[in-house]
Formats: sequence, C-alpha cells, structure tokens
Amino acid sequence: MSTISLPSVSSAFFSPALNLVVDCLHNRECPELPDAAWIHFGIDRVRQDISSGRGYLQQYGYRSGDCPRRANYFESLKSQRRLRLVTEVNTRLIHALSPSLEDPLARDEELADFDLYAGDGHWHGAAAHDAPIDGKKRAVGHAYALDLRRHLLCHLELAQGKHEHDIHLLKRLEGQQLRHHAPKGRKVLYVWDKAGIDFPAWHRWKNSHGVYFISLEKENMKLKVQGLPEWDRQDPVNAGIECVEWVAGGAGPVLK
Repeated sequence: MSTISLPSVSSAFFSPALNLVVDCLHNRECPELPDAAWIHFGIDRVRQDISSGRGYLQQYGYRSGDCPRRANYFESLKSQRRLRLVTEVNTRLIHALSPSLEDPLARDEELADFDLYAGDGHWHGAAAHDAPIDGKKRAVGHAYALDLRRHLLCHLELAQGKHEHDIHLLKRLEGQQLRHHAPKGRKVLYVWDKAGIDFPAWHRWKNSHGVYFISLEKENMKLKVQGLPEWDRQDPVNAGIECVEWVAGGAGPVLK
C-alpha cells in the first residue's frame, strides 16, 4: 500500500498565518527570535489555558526545544515594529481567507451592498508588567470587529485611560479603519451595543465614510419622533417589525 503524507493538525492550524510573514512590510531578520516564531508563540499563547506569560514559557520550554529566553520574549512584546507586524499579518490573513469562506448572508439581497460587522469592547485584567494608571493597575480594553459574513475577527483599537467608553474609542479611529479599507462605493454596517450610540457621530460617519450603525435604544434616551416613513408590512423581510420612525436625540437634530 502506498502512503500519503499529510500535514500535521498543528501545521495546518498555524501555516495560514505563518506563511504570510515573509511577505509582510514589517518583517525583519531577527536571529534570536524570528518573526515567524514570534507570531507562532503569540497564537499558541492565547489558545493555552495558562494564566501568565512565564507559565507559558515554562510549559512550552518543557515540551519544545526552541523556546525563547524569557528576557528576549518579554522585550519583544514591547516592540512597536512587531505590533505593526501582527496587525499586518491579521489583515493579510483576513484577505487571504475571505474568498474561500462561505457567506451565509449572500442570499439577502437587501444587504448586498454592505460589508457587515459586529463590534464590541473587551476588557481583561492588567498584566504583571503593565504600567499603572493613576497609581493603580487598571483593566485593559480592546475594541474588536467581527465580519458577520465570514466570521473573521480583527482588532480595531486599544482603549486608553482608566476605562474608555466605546464611543470615545470609536471617535479616535480614521474613516478607513472603520471601513476596513472597503472599496469606494461599498457601504459598511456595524451592529454595536448601547455603548456605541452617538447620533451626531453616526451622522458624520454615514455622510463622510459610508459607515452605518445599528444599536438598541437606551432607557434614558428622550427621543422625539420626527416622522413616520412608509414601509411594506407585507414584505417578509420586515417580519417582526412593529413600527418605523424617524427620531431625533437631545444632542442635535440628526434623524435616525
């Protein structure tokens, strides 16, 4: 019987990201800790149930002969160049995988002109070496966007200060960051929780960048009905909708 050589599960899991490193603009020659190995350690670190970086190195070193030195590994985590590298790898990975993944929303004609994302903030405890804020260790926040068409995740921005609000973080982003560099003429729609509500910002992003937001009304919002647009109650796509209203918030005359 002839045998067929198949890649290991580990190789199949890591190779889509690692194969992209060599072509990245921020890739550099680092003999002590090559960029591809650094990306590998980063992916492996987050999928392990180990509470500390030192614990990860101790367990990885126990089962591997290429474990980096502790000082070298932790110093590399401070590198702005490596931060740009991992961002670039993530972007390239999304673009590489997108054409091969099924789009379950492709059948919805009303969404054909939109790229669709679910956005949210995520907070976790500060690491041992994180700098204190106002003399105290603070939780670290990140904002992420999940592509609802292909379930690919990307990082939007790192929160600043004690506990930065989602909408404040979003306002620091450039239009192309919110659009994920979608081509001109393509619209981008976000589904965000109540922390993303800011009608003037929504209005600006829609008119300047073609970025739309969907969210839930906060209980303390005092919205004023400005009009009742016509809509087809018989269209199956509107099943479950009770009413459609144009409203204005207290921050300004922006209709939503």
